[in-house]
Amino acid sequence: MATLISICSSSVWAYFPSDSKPIIIAIVDTGVDINHPSLNSHIWTNQAEIPNNGLDDDYNGYVDDIAGWNFIGAREGSAHFILDNEKPLIAEQKLSKQIYADTSEIVREYNSLFRLTTNSHGEANARLEQLQFQISSKLARAHRLLSDYEFNRKVFETSCDILGIDPYELTDQNSLGEKPERGETAKTSAYNFLRQILASGIDYHFIQDEIKLFQTQIDFHYNINLDQRSGIVRDNPSLFIEKGYGNNDVKGPNPKHGSMVSLQVINSLNLSQGKILFMPLRAIPNGAERDKDVANAIYYAVDNGAQIINLSFGKYFSEWHGEVWSAMQYAERMGVVIVMAAGNDQLNLDEKPSYPNKTYLGVTLQNTLIIGASNSDNERASFSNFGESSVDLFARGERIYLEDFSPEPVSGSSFAAPIVTSALAELMLLTGKNPFEILSVLKDSASYSTQNIPILNFNQALDSL
Repeated sequence: MATLISICSSSVWAYFPSDSKPIIIAIVDTGVDINHPSLNSHIWTNQAEIPNNGLDDDYNGYVDDIAGWNFIGAREGSAHFILDNEKPLIAEQKLSKQIYADTSEIVREYNSLFRLTTNSHGEANARLEQLQFQISSKLARAHRLLSDYEFNRKVFETSCDILGIDPYELTDQNSLGEKPERGETAKTSAYNFLRQILASGIDYHFIQDEIKLFQTQIDFHYNINLDQRSGIVRDNPSLFIEKGYGNNDVKGPNPKHGSMVSLQVINSLNLSQGKILFMPLRAIPNGAERDKDVANAIYYAVDNGAQIINLSFGKYFSEWHGEVWSAMQYAERMGVVIVMAAGNDQLNLDEKPSYPNKTYLGVTLQNTLIIGASNSDNERASFSNFGESSVDLFARGERIYLEDFSPEPVSGSSFAAPIVTSALAELMLLTGKNPFEILSVLKDSASYSTQNIPILNFNQALDSL
Protein backbone atom coordinates (compact mmCIF):
# COMPACT_ATOMS: atom_id res chain seq x y z
CA MET A 1 0.00 0.00 0.00
CA ALA A 2 1.56 3.28 -1.05
CA THR A 3 2.42 5.99 1.41
CA LEU A 4 3.47 9.54 0.76
CA ILE A 5 6.87 9.56 2.43
CA SER A 6 9.79 9.52 0.00
CA ILE A 7 7.84 8.59 -3.09
CA CYS A 8 8.80 11.63 -5.10
CA SER A 9 11.65 10.70 -7.41
CA SER A 10 13.94 13.06 -9.29
CA SER A 11 12.28 11.95 -12.51
CA VAL A 12 8.96 13.28 -11.28
CA TRP A 13 10.52 16.64 -10.52
CA ALA A 14 11.75 16.84 -14.10
CA TYR A 15 8.16 17.51 -15.10
CA PHE A 16 7.99 20.74 -13.10
CA PRO A 17 7.90 23.75 -15.42
CA SER A 18 11.05 25.78 -14.81
CA ASP A 19 9.00 28.97 -14.58
CA SER A 20 6.34 27.57 -12.21
CA LYS A 21 5.51 29.93 -9.38
CA PRO A 22 6.05 28.70 -5.84
CA ILE A 23 3.07 27.55 -3.82
CA ILE A 24 2.54 29.73 -0.73
CA ILE A 25 1.56 27.74 2.37
CA ALA A 26 0.35 29.58 5.47
CA ILE A 27 1.49 27.86 8.68
CA VAL A 28 -0.91 28.98 11.42
CA ASP A 29 0.86 27.71 14.52
CA THR A 30 3.08 28.57 17.49
CA GLY A 31 5.50 30.49 15.28
CA VAL A 32 8.23 29.40 12.89
CA ASP A 33 12.00 29.72 13.35
CA ILE A 34 12.57 31.50 10.06
CA ASN A 35 16.30 31.81 10.81
CA HIS A 36 16.80 28.06 10.82
CA PRO A 37 18.89 26.98 7.82
CA SER A 38 16.44 24.17 6.97
CA LEU A 39 13.58 26.67 6.71
CA ASN A 40 14.95 30.10 5.77
CA SER A 41 15.13 29.53 2.03
CA HIS A 42 11.44 28.55 2.10
CA ILE A 43 10.12 31.61 3.93
CA TRP A 44 7.67 33.86 2.12
CA THR A 45 8.71 37.49 1.89
CA ASN A 46 6.26 40.36 1.58
CA GLN A 47 7.95 42.15 -1.30
CA ALA A 48 5.68 45.19 -0.95
CA GLU A 49 6.81 45.87 2.63
CA ILE A 50 9.96 47.74 3.66
CA PRO A 51 11.34 46.18 6.85
CA ASN A 52 11.77 48.13 10.09
CA ASN A 53 10.40 51.49 8.89
CA GLY A 54 7.33 51.42 11.13
CA LEU A 55 4.96 51.89 8.18
CA ASP A 56 2.28 49.84 6.49
CA ASP A 57 3.89 50.20 3.07
CA ASP A 58 1.45 47.93 1.24
CA TYR A 59 -1.65 49.24 3.05
CA ASN A 60 -2.78 45.77 4.06
CA GLY A 61 -3.41 46.84 7.65
CA TYR A 62 -0.20 45.35 9.11
CA VAL A 63 2.96 47.34 9.87
CA ASP A 64 6.31 45.84 8.80
CA ASP A 65 4.82 42.40 8.07
CA ILE A 66 7.86 41.36 6.10
CA ALA A 67 7.42 37.60 6.69
CA GLY A 68 3.92 37.12 8.09
CA TRP A 69 2.29 38.14 11.36
CA ASN A 70 2.08 37.38 15.08
CA PHE A 71 -1.45 37.75 16.49
CA ILE A 72 -0.45 37.09 20.10
CA GLY A 73 2.03 39.82 20.84
CA ALA A 74 2.14 43.52 21.73
CA ARG A 75 2.34 46.20 19.06
CA GLU A 76 5.64 47.37 20.55
CA GLY A 77 6.98 43.80 20.37
CA SER A 78 7.95 43.91 16.70
CA ALA A 79 11.13 42.12 15.71
CA HIS A 80 14.00 43.77 13.85
CA PHE A 81 14.63 42.13 10.49
CA ILE A 82 17.54 41.95 8.10
CA LEU A 83 17.43 40.60 4.56
CA ASP A 84 19.99 38.01 3.49
CA ASN A 85 19.81 37.27 -0.24
CA GLU A 86 16.30 38.74 -0.14
CA LYS A 87 15.27 36.27 2.58
CA PRO A 88 14.14 37.70 5.95
CA LEU A 89 16.08 36.95 9.12
CA ILE A 90 15.10 38.05 12.63
CA ALA A 91 18.01 39.98 14.13
CA GLU A 92 16.34 41.02 17.39
CA GLN A 93 13.27 39.95 19.36
CA LYS A 94 11.37 41.47 22.28
CA LEU A 95 10.19 38.30 23.98
CA SER A 96 8.70 40.07 27.00
CA LYS A 97 6.16 41.59 24.61
CA GLN A 98 4.80 38.25 23.41
CA ILE A 99 2.23 35.87 24.86
CA TYR A 100 3.93 32.55 25.60
CA ALA A 101 1.11 30.64 27.32
CA ASP A 102 -2.63 31.06 27.80
CA THR A 103 -5.62 29.42 29.44
CA SER A 104 -6.93 25.98 28.51
CA GLU A 105 -10.22 25.36 26.72
CA ILE A 106 -11.99 24.19 29.89
CA VAL A 107 -11.14 27.53 31.54
CA ARG A 108 -12.47 29.34 28.46
CA GLU A 109 -15.69 27.37 28.63
CA TYR A 110 -15.95 27.95 32.39
CA ASN A 111 -15.49 31.71 32.03
CA SER A 112 -17.95 31.82 29.12
CA LEU A 113 -20.63 30.04 31.17
CA PHE A 114 -19.80 32.04 34.30
CA ARG A 115 -20.69 35.25 32.46
CA LEU A 116 -24.11 33.77 31.70
CA THR A 117 -24.96 32.33 35.11
CA THR A 118 -27.40 35.05 36.12
CA ASN A 119 -29.70 34.15 33.21
CA SER A 120 -28.75 30.52 32.71
CA HIS A 121 -30.83 27.41 33.30
CA GLY A 122 -30.00 24.47 35.52
CA GLU A 123 -28.24 22.61 32.73
CA ALA A 124 -25.73 25.42 32.26
CA ASN A 125 -25.17 25.66 36.00
CA ALA A 126 -24.56 21.91 36.19
CA ARG A 127 -21.98 22.18 33.43
CA LEU A 128 -20.37 25.11 35.25
CA GLU A 129 -20.03 23.01 38.40
CA GLN A 130 -18.57 20.15 36.35
CA LEU A 131 -15.98 22.45 34.80
CA GLN A 132 -15.14 23.98 38.17
CA PHE A 133 -14.50 20.49 39.58
CA GLN A 134 -12.30 19.59 36.58
CA ILE A 135 -10.26 22.77 36.89
CA SER A 136 -9.86 22.35 40.67
CA SER A 137 -8.75 18.73 40.19
CA LYS A 138 -6.22 19.64 37.52
CA LEU A 139 -4.85 22.49 39.63
CA ALA A 140 -4.51 20.22 42.66
CA ARG A 141 -2.65 17.66 40.53
CA ALA A 142 -0.35 20.33 39.09
CA HIS A 143 0.48 21.67 42.57
CA ARG A 144 1.15 18.15 43.88
CA LEU A 145 3.42 17.18 40.99
CA LEU A 146 5.19 20.53 41.02
CA SER A 147 6.00 19.99 44.69
CA ASP A 148 7.24 16.45 43.99
CA TYR A 149 9.52 17.53 41.16
CA GLU A 150 10.86 20.52 43.09
CA PHE A 151 11.77 18.11 45.92
CA ASN A 152 13.45 15.76 43.43
CA ARG A 153 15.36 18.67 41.93
CA LYS A 154 16.66 19.70 45.35
CA VAL A 155 17.78 16.16 46.19
CA PHE A 156 19.29 15.77 42.70
CA GLU A 157 21.29 19.00 43.05
CA THR A 158 22.42 18.16 46.59
CA SER A 159 23.53 14.68 45.50
CA CYS A 160 25.49 16.14 42.60
CA ASP A 161 27.14 18.66 44.91
CA ILE A 162 28.24 15.84 47.22
CA LEU A 163 29.73 13.92 44.28
CA GLY A 164 31.15 17.01 42.56
CA ILE A 165 29.14 16.40 39.37
CA ASP A 166 27.42 18.87 37.07
CA PRO A 167 23.73 17.81 37.12
CA TYR A 168 23.29 18.73 33.46
CA GLU A 169 25.99 16.21 32.46
CA LEU A 170 24.20 13.24 34.03
CA THR A 171 22.18 11.60 31.30
CA ASP A 172 22.24 7.93 32.35
CA GLN A 173 23.73 5.58 34.94
CA ASN A 174 26.97 5.20 33.00
CA SER A 175 27.72 8.92 33.36
CA LEU A 176 27.81 8.52 37.17
CA GLY A 177 31.24 6.94 37.17
CA GLU A 178 32.58 4.55 39.82
CA LYS A 179 30.64 3.82 43.00
CA PRO A 180 32.14 5.55 46.10
CA GLU A 181 34.33 3.47 48.36
CA ARG A 182 32.89 1.68 51.38
CA GLY A 183 32.56 3.99 54.37
CA GLU A 184 31.80 7.14 52.38
CA THR A 185 28.19 7.21 53.58
CA ALA A 186 27.10 10.57 52.18
CA LYS A 187 28.61 9.90 48.77
CA THR A 188 27.15 6.38 48.67
CA SER A 189 23.65 7.68 49.48
CA ALA A 190 23.95 10.38 46.82
CA TYR A 191 25.27 7.86 44.29
CA ASN A 192 22.46 5.40 44.99
CA PHE A 193 19.76 8.09 44.69
CA LEU A 194 21.10 9.33 41.35
CA ARG A 195 21.56 5.80 40.03
CA GLN A 196 17.97 4.91 40.92
CA ILE A 197 16.37 8.02 39.45
CA LEU A 198 18.46 7.83 36.26
CA ALA A 199 17.50 4.16 35.86
CA SER A 200 13.85 5.26 35.76
CA GLY A 201 14.59 7.52 32.79
CA ILE A 202 14.53 10.78 34.76
CA ASP A 203 17.48 13.14 34.46
CA TYR A 204 17.96 16.78 35.47
CA HIS A 205 16.71 18.11 32.13
CA PHE A 206 13.49 16.11 32.52
CA ILE A 207 12.94 17.39 36.06
CA GLN A 208 13.42 20.99 34.94
CA ASP A 209 11.01 20.50 32.03
CA GLU A 210 8.35 18.98 34.31
CA ILE A 211 8.69 21.86 36.78
CA LYS A 212 8.18 24.31 33.94
CA LEU A 213 5.20 22.30 32.66
CA PHE A 214 3.32 22.21 35.96
CA GLN A 215 4.16 25.82 36.79
CA THR A 216 2.73 26.80 33.39
CA GLN A 217 -0.42 24.83 34.15
CA ILE A 218 -0.84 26.66 37.45
CA ASP A 219 -0.01 30.13 36.16
CA PHE A 220 -1.75 29.90 32.80
CA HIS A 221 -3.68 26.81 31.71
CA TYR A 222 -5.96 26.48 34.75
CA ASN A 223 -5.92 30.08 35.98
CA ILE A 224 -9.53 31.32 35.74
CA ASN A 225 -8.41 34.86 36.65
CA LEU A 226 -5.73 35.20 33.98
CA ASP A 227 -5.98 38.47 32.06
CA GLN A 228 -2.73 39.07 30.21
CA ARG A 229 -4.39 39.77 26.87
CA SER A 230 -5.49 43.28 27.84
CA GLY A 231 -2.00 44.10 29.08
CA ILE A 232 0.00 42.63 26.18
CA VAL A 233 -2.01 42.28 22.96
CA ARG A 234 -4.44 45.12 23.72
CA ASP A 235 -6.72 44.33 20.81
CA ASN A 236 -10.27 45.66 20.71
CA PRO A 237 -12.42 43.04 22.49
CA SER A 238 -15.57 44.38 20.85
CA LEU A 239 -14.18 43.59 17.38
CA PHE A 240 -13.81 40.01 16.19
CA ILE A 241 -12.43 40.82 12.74
CA GLU A 242 -9.61 43.27 13.39
CA LYS A 243 -6.49 44.12 11.44
CA GLY A 244 -3.20 45.31 12.83
CA TYR A 245 -3.15 44.08 16.42
CA GLY A 246 -0.10 42.01 17.34
CA ASN A 247 3.32 42.41 15.73
CA ASN A 248 5.63 41.01 13.08
CA ASP A 249 7.64 38.58 15.28
CA VAL A 250 6.60 35.36 13.52
CA LYS A 251 9.10 33.33 15.52
CA GLY A 252 8.00 34.27 19.04
CA PRO A 253 9.24 32.55 22.20
CA ASN A 254 8.13 28.98 21.40
CA PRO A 255 8.39 28.23 17.65
CA LYS A 256 9.27 24.52 17.97
CA HIS A 257 5.89 23.05 16.98
CA GLY A 258 5.33 25.36 14.02
CA SER A 259 8.91 24.81 12.88
CA MET A 260 8.49 21.03 12.99
CA VAL A 261 5.23 21.27 11.06
CA SER A 262 7.00 23.34 8.39
CA LEU A 263 9.95 20.96 8.24
CA GLN A 264 7.55 18.04 7.86
CA VAL A 265 6.13 19.67 4.73
CA ILE A 266 9.63 19.92 3.29
CA ASN A 267 10.77 16.47 4.35
CA SER A 268 7.68 14.65 3.13
CA LEU A 269 8.51 15.00 -0.56
CA ASN A 270 11.96 16.54 -0.68
CA LEU A 271 10.54 19.61 -2.40
CA SER A 272 13.07 21.45 -4.51
CA GLN A 273 14.40 24.87 -3.57
CA GLY A 274 11.97 27.68 -4.17
CA LYS A 275 8.98 25.53 -5.09
CA ILE A 276 7.16 26.16 -1.81
CA LEU A 277 7.15 29.16 0.51
CA PHE A 278 5.90 29.30 4.09
CA MET A 279 3.89 32.24 5.39
CA PRO A 280 4.28 31.99 9.20
CA LEU A 281 1.26 33.19 11.18
CA ARG A 282 1.71 32.95 14.94
CA ALA A 283 -1.67 32.45 16.63
CA ILE A 284 -1.19 29.41 18.90
CA PRO A 285 0.16 29.84 22.45
CA ASN A 286 1.09 27.17 24.96
CA GLY A 287 -2.54 26.56 25.85
CA ALA A 288 -5.76 26.92 23.88
CA GLU A 289 -5.78 29.19 20.85
CA ARG A 290 -8.30 32.04 20.72
CA ASP A 291 -10.92 31.99 17.98
CA LYS A 292 -10.31 35.62 17.09
CA ASP A 293 -6.62 35.03 16.40
CA VAL A 294 -7.29 31.94 14.27
CA ALA A 295 -9.94 33.72 12.19
CA ASN A 296 -7.81 36.79 11.59
CA ALA A 297 -4.83 34.59 10.67
CA ILE A 298 -6.99 32.88 8.04
CA TYR A 299 -8.12 36.23 6.63
CA TYR A 300 -4.50 37.42 6.53
CA ALA A 301 -3.36 34.26 4.75
CA VAL A 302 -6.04 34.54 2.06
CA ASP A 303 -5.63 38.29 1.53
CA ASN A 304 -1.85 38.03 1.21
CA GLY A 305 -1.62 35.22 -1.32
CA ALA A 306 -1.57 31.88 0.49
CA GLN A 307 -2.95 29.00 -1.57
CA ILE A 308 -2.92 26.40 1.21
CA ILE A 309 -3.45 26.94 4.95
CA ASN A 310 -2.12 24.33 7.39
CA LEU A 311 -3.83 24.17 10.80
CA SER A 312 -2.06 21.62 13.02
CA PHE A 313 -4.04 22.34 16.17
CA GLY A 314 -7.55 22.00 17.54
CA LYS A 315 -9.80 22.02 20.60
CA TYR A 316 -13.23 20.84 21.72
CA PHE A 317 -14.77 24.13 22.86
CA SER A 318 -15.11 27.14 20.58
CA GLU A 319 -17.04 30.17 21.77
CA TRP A 320 -16.94 31.77 18.32
CA HIS A 321 -17.11 28.73 16.08
CA GLY A 322 -19.38 30.48 13.55
CA GLU A 323 -16.97 33.39 13.12
CA VAL A 324 -14.01 31.07 12.53
CA TRP A 325 -16.12 29.06 10.09
CA SER A 326 -16.92 32.31 8.23
CA ALA A 327 -13.18 32.93 7.82
CA MET A 328 -12.80 29.41 6.44
CA GLN A 329 -15.74 30.05 4.11
CA TYR A 330 -14.01 33.22 2.91
CA ALA A 331 -10.97 31.07 2.09
CA GLU A 332 -13.24 28.73 0.14
CA ARG A 333 -14.72 31.62 -1.87
CA MET A 334 -11.20 32.81 -2.70
CA GLY A 335 -10.03 29.35 -3.83
CA VAL A 336 -7.80 28.58 -0.82
CA VAL A 337 -7.54 25.05 0.59
CA ILE A 338 -7.33 24.35 4.33
CA VAL A 339 -5.66 21.23 5.79
CA MET A 340 -6.41 20.51 9.46
CA ALA A 341 -5.13 17.99 12.00
CA ALA A 342 -7.83 15.72 13.46
CA GLY A 343 -6.39 15.62 16.99
CA ASN A 344 -4.81 13.04 19.27
CA ASP A 345 -7.40 12.00 21.87
CA GLN A 346 -8.73 8.73 20.38
CA LEU A 347 -12.13 10.40 19.91
CA ASN A 348 -14.81 9.81 17.30
CA LEU A 349 -15.26 13.29 15.85
CA ASP A 350 -18.63 12.25 14.42
CA GLU A 351 -19.79 12.19 18.04
CA LYS A 352 -17.61 14.87 19.62
CA PRO A 353 -16.63 17.60 17.15
CA SER A 354 -13.36 19.48 17.33
CA TYR A 355 -12.71 23.08 16.32
CA PRO A 356 -12.06 24.73 13.93
CA ASN A 357 -14.76 22.72 12.20
CA LYS A 358 -15.72 22.73 8.53
CA THR A 359 -19.45 22.35 9.29
CA TYR A 360 -21.66 25.09 10.73
CA LEU A 361 -25.47 25.17 10.87
CA GLY A 362 -25.59 22.16 8.56
CA VAL A 363 -23.35 23.68 5.88
CA THR A 364 -20.06 21.85 5.20
CA LEU A 365 -17.19 23.61 3.47
CA GLN A 366 -15.64 21.91 0.44
CA ASN A 367 -12.17 23.45 0.76
CA THR A 368 -11.15 21.73 3.99
CA LEU A 369 -9.48 18.37 4.66
CA ILE A 370 -9.35 16.85 8.16
CA ILE A 371 -6.34 14.56 8.58
CA GLY A 372 -5.90 11.73 11.07
CA ALA A 373 -2.62 10.00 11.92
CA SER A 374 -1.68 6.54 10.67
CA ASN A 375 1.24 4.34 11.67
CA SER A 376 3.92 2.53 9.69
CA ASP A 377 1.48 -0.29 8.93
CA ASN A 378 -0.98 2.16 7.35
CA GLU A 379 -3.45 1.64 10.18
CA ARG A 380 -4.89 4.31 12.42
CA ALA A 381 -2.38 5.37 15.05
CA SER A 382 -3.67 4.41 18.50
CA PHE A 383 -3.87 8.05 19.66
CA SER A 384 -5.50 9.54 16.58
CA ASN A 385 -9.01 10.94 16.46
CA PHE A 386 -11.21 9.41 13.80
CA GLY A 387 -14.69 9.64 12.30
CA GLU A 388 -16.23 8.19 9.18
CA SER A 389 -17.78 11.48 8.10
CA SER A 390 -15.48 13.87 9.97
CA VAL A 391 -11.95 12.68 9.05
CA ASP A 392 -11.19 12.78 5.32
CA LEU A 393 -7.77 11.13 5.11
CA PHE A 394 -5.06 9.56 7.21
CA ALA A 395 -1.33 10.05 6.72
CA ARG A 396 1.76 8.92 8.63
CA GLY A 397 1.81 10.64 12.02
CA GLU A 398 3.57 8.18 14.28
CA ARG A 399 7.31 8.23 15.06
CA ILE A 400 8.24 11.01 12.66
CA TYR A 401 11.92 12.00 12.63
CA LEU A 402 12.51 15.75 12.60
CA GLU A 403 16.04 15.81 14.01
CA ASP A 404 16.57 19.51 13.37
CA PHE A 405 14.11 20.30 16.15
CA SER A 406 13.71 17.09 18.17
CA PRO A 407 16.32 14.42 19.01
CA GLU A 408 13.51 11.90 19.52
CA PRO A 409 10.80 10.88 17.03
CA VAL A 410 7.53 12.80 17.39
CA SER A 411 3.96 11.65 16.89
CA GLY A 412 0.63 13.34 16.31
CA SER A 413 -1.90 14.32 13.68
CA SER A 414 -0.06 17.67 13.70
CA PHE A 415 2.60 15.92 11.61
CA ALA A 416 0.17 13.97 9.44
CA ALA A 417 -1.58 17.12 8.20
CA PRO A 418 1.57 18.67 6.66
CA ILE A 419 2.13 15.49 4.63
CA VAL A 420 -1.19 16.14 2.93
CA THR A 421 -0.33 19.84 2.64
CA SER A 422 2.88 18.79 0.91
CA ALA A 423 0.98 16.49 -1.45
CA LEU A 424 -1.44 19.26 -2.38
CA ALA A 425 1.42 21.67 -3.09
CA GLU A 426 3.31 19.18 -5.23
CA LEU A 427 0.26 18.19 -7.25
CA MET A 428 -0.57 21.85 -7.83
CA LEU A 429 2.95 22.36 -9.14
CA LEU A 430 2.94 19.21 -11.24
CA THR A 431 -0.45 19.61 -12.84
CA GLY A 432 -1.42 23.27 -12.61
CA LYS A 433 -4.89 22.00 -11.68
CA ASN A 434 -7.39 23.81 -9.50
CA PRO A 435 -6.60 23.04 -5.83
CA PHE A 436 -10.23 22.07 -5.20
CA GLU A 437 -10.00 19.47 -7.96
CA ILE A 438 -6.80 18.12 -6.43
CA LEU A 439 -8.42 18.02 -2.99
CA SER A 440 -11.27 15.95 -4.39
CA VAL A 441 -8.89 13.58 -6.18
CA LEU A 442 -6.83 13.06 -3.03
CA LYS A 443 -9.96 11.85 -1.24
CA ASP A 444 -11.20 9.72 -4.13
CA SER A 445 -7.82 8.06 -4.73
CA ALA A 446 -7.18 7.02 -1.13
CA SER A 447 -6.19 3.44 -0.34
CA TYR A 448 -8.21 1.67 2.33
CA SER A 449 -6.57 -0.20 5.18
CA THR A 450 -7.83 -3.32 6.90
CA GLN A 451 -9.50 -0.94 9.36
CA ASN A 452 -11.28 0.61 6.38
CA ILE A 453 -9.76 4.05 6.91
CA PRO A 454 -8.74 6.17 3.89
CA ILE A 455 -4.94 6.38 3.60
CA LEU A 456 -3.34 9.07 1.44
CA ASN A 457 -2.06 7.56 -1.80
CA PHE A 458 -0.01 10.13 -3.69
CA ASN A 459 0.86 7.98 -6.69
CA GLN A 460 -2.75 7.06 -7.27
CA ALA A 461 -3.80 10.69 -7.00
CA LEU A 462 -1.14 11.71 -9.51
CA ASP A 463 -2.30 9.02 -11.93
CA SER A 464 -5.87 10.26 -11.57
CA LEU A 465 -4.88 13.80 -12.51
